Amino acid sequence: MGLDLGTTGVKAISFTPEGKVLARAYREYKELYPRPEWVEMDPEKIWSSTKHVIKKVALNTKKDPIQAVGLSVLGEAVTPIGKDGKPLYNSITAVDRRSIEETRWLERNLEKKHLFQITGMPPHPSYSISKILWIKNNRPDIFEKTWKFLLYEDFILHKLGIEPAIDYSLAARTMAFNIHTKDWSSEILQKIGIDKSMFARAYPSGEVVGKINPLIAKELGLSTKTVAVLGGHDQPVSALGAGIIEEGKATDTCGTVECVTCISDKLDLPEARLTYSYATYPYVVEGKFVTIAYFYTAGALLKWYRDNFAFEERKIARKEKKDIYEVIIGQTGDDPSPLLLLPHFMGSGTPWFDPLSKGAIVGLTLGTDRRDIVKAILDSVGYELRVNLEFLEKSGVKVKLLHAIGGGARSEKWLQIKADITGRVFRSLKIPDAACLGAAILAGRGIGVFSSVEEGIQEMVRYKKEFIPRRERQKRYENKYRVYKKLYVSLKEINSQL
Repeated sequence: MGLDLGTTGVKAISFTPEGKVLARAYREYKELYPRPEWVEMDPEKIWSSTKHVIKKVALNTKKDPIQAVGLSVLGEAVTPIGKDGKPLYNSITAVDRRSIEETRWLERNLEKKHLFQITGMPPHPSYSISKILWIKNNRPDIFEKTWKFLLYEDFILHKLGIEPAIDYSLAARTMAFNIHTKDWSSEILQKIGIDKSMFARAYPSGEVVGKINPLIAKELGLSTKTVAVLGGHDQPVSALGAGIIEEGKATDTCGTVECVTCISDKLDLPEARLTYSYATYPYVVEGKFVTIAYFYTAGALLKWYRDNFAFEERKIARKEKKDIYEVIIGQTGDDPSPLLLLPHFMGSGTPWFDPLSKGAIVGLTLGTDRRDIVKAILDSVGYELRVNLEFLEKSGVKVKLLHAIGGGARSEKWLQIKADITGRVFRSLKIPDAACLGAAILAGRGIGVFSSVEEGIQEMVRYKKEFIPRRERQKRYENKYRVYKKLYVSLKEINSQL
C-alpha cells in the first residue's frame, strides 16, 4: 500500500508487484485559517482520515492482504507532541507566514549562506525549524510540554504504534538537518536551544521501521504481520513513482501546489541555488539528490474558483454527471487568456520566495467573463512554471522532459498548454497517483519484492501520452509571457505595502 498525505486530503492505494491497482480510497480534509496568513491542520483529523482510507483499502484486499505500507507525506508541517503521545497544538504548515521574524533571526545568527550549505534549504518561513522557534518564543507553555516535534511521516508511524522515524528527504525539509552527515545539525539546534532528542531518528528511504502494533492493525483491518516502510517527502516520492531516476528528466506535480522535482547524481550547492531559492536535498534513492522548484497555488487556484464562482459549472456537472474540474477547464478556448493572473495567492514560491507577494488578476474589462479567468488560471501556472525552468537552468539544472503527475495531470488540455508555454515535452502516466505508487515501490523494495528501486520502476510504472509543443501556439504564448515576466516585479512594492 502506498499512503499519500497531502495538504487537502489523504489517499491510499494498494498495488500488485506488477503495478496493477487493487483498491483505492481518498478522504478530503480542510486547512484551518485561525488568523490572516496563518495556516494549520488538525493532526487528529488527519489521523482519523488516514485510518478511514487504510480501512477501506484493507477491506477490499482481504483475499490478498497488504504486506507493507509505504508513506509519502507533505513537507514542513510540524506538530508538537506531548509525552502522552497526543498533539499539543495544530500542525503549522509550509505556507503559514507567522514565523517571518524567526527566519530573519536565523539568518542573522547563523548566516544565510552557511545555513544553506549545511541544510540545502534557502532560508524561508516555510521550513519547520522557524515554526518550532515561533512556538518556543510565543507559546512557551506548549514548548515546555513538548516531547517531540513530528512531521507527518513520523507522526503517522507513531500513531501506528511504531517508534517515530523519519527519512532523510523529509528530515531535510525542517532546515535543521545536515544533508552531508545525514543527521540533525547540532550547530543549528544548539543555537536555538532545542535538543536533538526532540526529533525522530532519521533513516534512508525504503527502510523497514517495524510492524504495525497488533491492536492498531486489527482496528484497521490489516494483518498483524504488516510492516511500515519509510518513504519520504511527497515530491521526491512522486518523482520515483513517475519513473524519474536520471538527470535531465523531472516531474511536474500539479496538485494543490505546483512542483518541479529534478534529479542529480551528486550533491552540488552553487550560490545560484541560494539566490533563486532552490532547495537541494537527499532523494529517496540513496546516493542521489533532488532540486525542487515550486509555487504554492496551482490546483488550489481552481479549487478557489470552484468554491467561489463555479455556480453554473456545478449545475452542468450535476446534470451531465461529470467531474466539476473537467467542466471548468472544458469551457476554455485554445488561445491565451486576454488576462494575466499572478498565482501568488499564498505568497510566491521559487525563484522569488517572497512571502509578502499576493495574487492579482490584470487586464479586467466589462467584457471579461468567467472563462477568461479560468484560462488565466491555467495559463498562469504554465507561465510560472516556465519562469522556474529558466531560473533552474541558470543554477545548473537542465530539464528537457517532464513527467506530469497529480490531479492536474488528468487534464490533457492543461498539459498541452504547459507544453506550448514552456517549449518542453510533457509525458502523462497511466497511474497519475505517483506519490502512492512511489511509496508502494519503496515498500516493495523494503520487504524484498524488488531487488532495487530500478526494478520497481520497471515493473510498476507505465506511460500514457506525450504532449509536444505546438509551434503556432508557442508564438502566441511567447508574446504574453514577455509581459507576464514583468508582473511580479511591477506589483512587488504594492503587495508589500498591502
